[in-house]
Amino acid sequence: ANAGGSGSGGELNDEGAGPRVPFVSVEWCVQNVPTESRPGPRWGHAAVTLPGGGDLLVFGGTNEYLSASAEVWRFEILPRRWHRVSTEGCPALSAHSASLVVSPDGA
Repeated sequence: ANAGGSGSGGELNDEGAGPRVPFVSVEWCVQNVPTESRPGPRWGHAAVTLPGGGDLLVFGGTNEYLSASAEVWRFEILPRRWHRVSTEGCPALSAHSASLVVSPDGA
């Protein structure tokens, strides 16, 4: 039997795709952060975790006014706070994906 995952077309044969990460229990909690200090509601955004502390980067998405966004936000896990990342020339995107590639030296 195949050790990989499965999809609508059958087994994926992806057991060599990388290390398996065990499921971790997550506890959700409400953060009391001022509205101007956090991203507004959105969907269709992309998000990646950063190496090291696991901070989160969120890019784009569709906002509450049904407009695509070019905003980039960083959530710092330990102090639990948001920072808007300054960007120039980023296109407004929604329903897209993101990947993070880190070089062997961590740069």
